[in-house]
Amino acid sequence: MVIGAENMQAIGVLQAEDYDAPINSMLVFSGLGGIVASLMGGHNANIAGPMTAITSSDESGAEKEGRYVASVIGGLLFGAFGFIAAAATSIVNAVPGTLISLLAGVAMISVLISAFEESWATSEKYRYGAFFALIIGMSGISIFDIGAPFWSLVGGVAVSLVMEADDWEFTGDEQPVSEEGTPTVDD
Repeated sequence: MVIGAENMQAIGVLQAEDYDAPINSMLVFSGLGGIVASLMGGHNANIAGPMTAITSSDESGAEKEGRYVASVIGGLLFGAFGFIAAAATSIVNAVPGTLISLLAGVAMISVLISAFEESWATSEKYRYGAFFALIIGMSGISIFDIGAPFWSLVGGVAVSLVMEADDWEFTGDEQPVSEEGTPTVDD
């Protein structure tokens, strides 16, 4: 699960930033780190995808060769936070859950808007279907003991078929025909 969720994100980010990532070493060391962490009751150690994106990008403020410093500082800060995690958790638990949900929602608005703008900037296809799939997936609906992820796919495709029928390109046995009426071959 960790290899597919976090480590692959991190590897993809590093490759997108033109780093020559030592993929095998990353997977081996994160696996060994997970074993050691589990012996002490911790969760799996992994290469964090979002943190890798932050520290390896131009926004980290350093030249490409010096960006590792951002990772080291981030690791030290995460380690330091581990020492005060119990106190921080008790403070968060004292705040009403609805306020935390509200703050999390407000924080995610700009991320959601940015994601929509970026994903739809290049294509105007399937917008309604994608939006409805997101809403259905977030709803947590369960029908016939089948969860929201399945119904979001079904609902998104159904909405797209109805509202965006022109976006669908169905392939059939028909061959393209030239103006002279003879079948053409796609290059």
